[in-house]
Amino acid sequence: MALEFNPDCRIEVRQLRGGSALVIVDDALLNPEHLVTLASEKLPDLIPDDRWHYPGVELALPESYTEPCAGFLRHNLREYFGLSRVIWETYARLSMITVPPEQLTWKQRMCHIDANPGVADERVIASVLYLFPEADLGGTAFFEPRPGLPPYLYYLSDGLPTPESEQFEFFRQPPAYHTDSNEFFELDQAVTPRWNRMIFYRGDVHHSANVTAPQRLSRDPTVGRLTLNGFYRVAATGG
Repeated sequence: MALEFNPDCRIEVRQLRGGSALVIVDDALLNPEHLVTLASEKLPDLIPDDRWHYPGVELALPESYTEPCAGFLRHNLREYFGLSRVIWETYARLSMITVPPEQLTWKQRMCHIDANPGVADERVIASVLYLFPEADLGGTAFFEPRPGLPPYLYYLSDGLPTPESEQFEFFRQPPAYHTDSNEFFELDQAVTPRWNRMIFYRGDVHHSANVTAPQRLSRDPTVGRLTLNGFYRVAATGG
């Protein structure tokens, strides 16, 4: 079954501190329940993928799911990101955060980017569709690097903190999801999740799942933090 976007969805455009757009689409799909059913049916196939350091399980989806999302981006959101109509590559996956804080790796405790800063002729756009109604499962937080410090990945070696990291409070804190400002990053804004809300943002913006109630995380797609995550490599027009 292909995804169907709602022609009467509501689009809000915000600006992140770095100047790029954050687009919020409410009532995005006509058939979001299908994705919850799919995740439930494919539960054994939802597994960790260490390539992305994602703190949970995921399932890559075929083009019948990625193409409608790419089409919505192409026809409705190009002007906000300075995109052409040419989309070179798309990827989508069902994702569910399941890892409790005490089991997070150091990289999973940090905000991240989905793509390196864009070159002149292309952009990488990311999207998240929230498939749960409980706001305390966490939306998405966006961060701005503080000047004067290297990224905190600089203080990791083979995934573990270097001796130089001991000077920073961040590396002395108990494991937790990144939800607020720290010595390395300042919280810009956070999107509150809601059922069938979808957000689009540039992949080179630092962000993190805003998980403030990790005790609510579940392996059950009907009650857990289930999302549809999309990534689109698109020719740029500037902006």
